[in-house]
Amino acid sequence: MSIRATGSTGNKATIRIVDLATSLPAAGLTLNTSGISLSYKPEGGTAVPIVLNAFNWRDIGDGSYEINIPDAAYAVDRPRLTIEGSLSGYFIVSDIQQVTSLLIPIGGGDGMGVHVVRTGFVNVDAMGNVLRKDDPNISIKQQLSTESQHRVLEDPSIPNSVGYPTIKRYLELEAADLYALRHIDQTTIITYPV
Repeated sequence: MSIRATGSTGNKATIRIVDLATSLPAAGLTLNTSGISLSYKPEGGTAVPIVLNAFNWRDIGDGSYEINIPDAAYAVDRPRLTIEGSLSGYFIVSDIQQVTSLLIPIGGGDGMGVHVVRTGFVNVDAMGNVLRKDDPNISIKQQLSTESQHRVLEDPSIPNSVGYPTIKRYLELEAADLYALRHIDQTTIITYPV
């Protein structure tokens, strides 16, 4: 599901790229990788190329890449959007999004000040510290002694998300900063200033 403020930019999708020769995630690709081609395709429509640049391509690790999707991709009359791609020697696992335009009442309708954070499962030790799977200083024994908790994922642009707070704690911090809850589901929380 894609949730966005009306008139917003920065709609994102995640693709995963796998090396066909090794069946391993393709790490370290860049937007300048020769032959990479991506497009979006509204349900029942035709594929529209996505022009890659430094502002709409981000390696998020383990063969996964985040791309920004143009607002034009989110046509009101199309319920689904598919991200497609090709790259010689690789397989691109596309993202299919359920398209939802969620109107958020912000002065001027420009979406400024809206906080959209993602949630996910993280490993937490007995002291409540989040242990990152990619931290080379964490031993296997430490990882095995953790429990998995559903938390808010860090976003440097949203101060209350720093430190992987619990969902309850994040909502308390947002309320203290005079933000109201607009939407919550298994993967996303949206708050906006009141």
